[in-house]
Parts: sequence; structure tokens; C-alpha cells
Amino acid sequence: MEFNQLRNFMAVARTGNISKAAQELYVTQPSLSKSIARLEEELRVPLFRHRKGRIELNEYGSVFLSSVTIAFSQLDSGAQTIQRMYEMDQHILSLGSNISAYLPTVLPGFFGRHPEIGIRQRDVTTQQMIDGLLDRTLTLGVSSETIDHEMIRFRLLGHKEYMLAVHTDNPIAASDHVSVSSLEHETFIVDASRLRLKPLQKLCQEHGFLPNVGFEVESTDLLYSLVENNRGIAIVPLGLGCDLMRAHPGHHLRLVHIDEDLPHIIIGIASHRNYEYSEAASHFEEYVVEQLALEDEMIRSMGYTFD
Repeated sequence: MEFNQLRNFMAVARTGNISKAAQELYVTQPSLSKSIARLEEELRVPLFRHRKGRIELNEYGSVFLSSVTIAFSQLDSGAQTIQRMYEMDQHILSLGSNISAYLPTVLPGFFGRHPEIGIRQRDVTTQQMIDGLLDRTLTLGVSSETIDHEMIRFRLLGHKEYMLAVHTDNPIAASDHVSVSSLEHETFIVDASRLRLKPLQKLCQEHGFLPNVGFEVESTDLLYSLVENNRGIAIVPLGLGCDLMRAHPGHHLRLVHIDEDLPHIIIGIASHRNYEYSEAASHFEEYVVEQLALEDEMIRSMGYTFD
């Protein structure tokens, strides 16, 4: 029996349709039918019955599917085991983050401290992060959302309040605090990696209006450029706002407190619940914690306080 034959068999069993299975496998229907026929010939047992355009497992096929599923599961487990062994031996970390530009900002300093550690870096959605941790293609995930999954361990490392970033020419900049209801006629710039559109819409609806969203971005540089050019306002984490002002000495940004008690932006590290931290993983988490402490110091030095 060949690997592809078994893969084809599982696809046909799952879909109950040769045409659909062929599309999934990117093969022609005749070649898939021949593959199934050769498997049945080799086993000397029929595996399927045909009923009104569908192909269904018979009792022999059902028993065989259980064995094939176990075999593939064992192969997958073996592959994951050697991947973890290789990563630990080679000091390689596969990192994913759902926070725009976070890893590219943090990793250069980490490389300088730990040149012996190799990194595979990916920008991902929260669901892609979960999938990657579960199938072990990701070692760790850096997340701005709490991940609640029975097979994933999540450690909260820090949190900050949201602030309103506005251009100094905007009348809002004259105030230290602003209410959400007073923003009804403003143009919003939404950073999808930090405060997504749906939570913003829910927040504004609670105050009697829908936000006028002029821009929806996933780039910190673009968000800064838009606010700096007075194209709109943005709700950003306190740390990010301070970092942007520090990075651009000639900026025209002003951070204003939002009166309503918004949920804080968080940052945490996720891993598979069965993953035993390697030395490289421990070094990375320690580095992130250290960087968050430095961010806290930077925020205080700029005159802001936080819980």
C-alpha cells in the first residue's frame, strides 16, 4: 500500500463523493477511482458501496478507516516529536503574533542578546495562531487577545489602557479627557491588530451612534502617518502612543484619556498545553517581560500613569 492510496481513501470516505475528493486532492476523477480500485484489489476486499450518486464505506471500509486514521495519527505525532526535538537541538523558535509589527520590532534586540537562537516569524490572525499552536507549526504565540482553549496555555504578561491619539490641531487635543459620545462626528482610523472594528462599533453603539471609519489598517507606520496628517483619530494602547511620540520627535500627536472604562489592551504568550518550554522559549518569554518593563518606564518618563 502506498501513502497516496491511503490519503485518497480517507478523502473519499470523508466526502462520500469521488468528484469532491478529487477536487480536494487536486487529482483527476479517473486517477482517483483507479487508486481506490487498486487499493481494494491489493486488500482483496471491497471498501465502498455505491448509492444514488454517493459512495459510502461498507463495514470492511469502516474498520479499515479506523486503522488508517490511527496510522496517520501516529505518523503526525512522530513528525511533531522530531520537529520539537529538532527545534530544541537547533535552538529554533517558530513565533506567531496577531499584533501588527510587534515581532519585527522586538526580535532585533532579541537576536543581539541570543544570536544562537534561530527564529521563524509569522504575522497571524488569532485563529491562525491557535491552529499553528495545535499542529505544532508554531512554538509560541504573542497575542493581544486572551486565548481560551483547553489545549492551549495562555500567560498574561501585561495590560495597558486605550488612549485617543489625535492631531494637535484637532479641538479634542485641548482636553485631557474625552467622552465617547463626543466623537460621533470624528473620522476613525482603526488598527485591526489592536482594536478591531466590531468592538469599536459596539462601543460607539452603546453611546448612540455608529463610528465613521475612514481607514482600517494593519500597519503602525500607516496609522501614525494618518493621524500625523490629521486624517482622523485613533484609539491606541498607551504604550504604542508613547512609543510613536518618542520615535518621532517632531510629531503633532496628542494622547487624550477616554472617560469610559474601556477594556485594557493586553499582551500574553500562548503555547500548546503539552509543550515543555525549551531554553530558547524561556529566553524569549523573559525578553518580552523585560521589554514590557522598559515600556512601563518609558511611559512614566513621559508623564503618564497607569494601573
